[in-house]
Amino acid sequence: DPSQSSFGIPCGLHGALIAMGSACHREKDELGQLGLSSYSCPCYAKSSAEESLHNFEGLEQLDDYQHIASDELDHLLRELFRLHDLNGNGLLEMEELVQLNSKVALLHYGKDADLLAVKARYRSLFRERLDAAGRPIPYSTFKCYVSEVLDSMDPDPLAQELIVEQFVAEAHSARAVFHCPSFSSHADEAFMPALISAAEQEKVPTP
Repeated sequence: DPSQSSFGIPCGLHGALIAMGSACHREKDELGQLGLSSYSCPCYAKSSAEESLHNFEGLEQLDDYQHIASDELDHLLRELFRLHDLNGNGLLEMEELVQLNSKVALLHYGKDADLLAVKARYRSLFRERLDAAGRPIPYSTFKCYVSEVLDSMDPDPLAQELIVEQFVAEAHSARAVFHCPSFSSHADEAFMPALISAAEQEKVPTP
């Protein structure tokens, strides 16, 4: 469904990051300091992908380019997995999926986001699609699931590459929200040491 993000969050807001409902000016200022004044919503990557594919029509090199795109897609999926791995231990844990997508919900809806519903949804998704016992999963399991999602959106590897680029951009934005005091929660505490260390290594400014 093109109205949903990589893991099923409905994308009701798109294009620029719209003012967050009842969020105060201080919250919006903090988001601006984190470089989140605007970002592209993944559910609109498909149209860009189709336009890009149109530019390759009739080229003899298209098959070769699709092979290259497949390699690039794997690279992007690994980066997406890394961004979800909030504690940096090489596995995706259920609460990492939950917390990152809670921040995505805050990006879309601000303090109006129903975080209890979001968290329940992603715990259910993790158990239904990734590991029934809720155990941490490796990259291979993550890739298998996301590949199924991508195939349901568009089977073309070129289109999928552009879609995942948008997922990665959204995940980067969501990780930055962890450093925004107005959107912090007690559930973030377990991940903050690794996130702060990663931010310092990547030279991402934090308040």
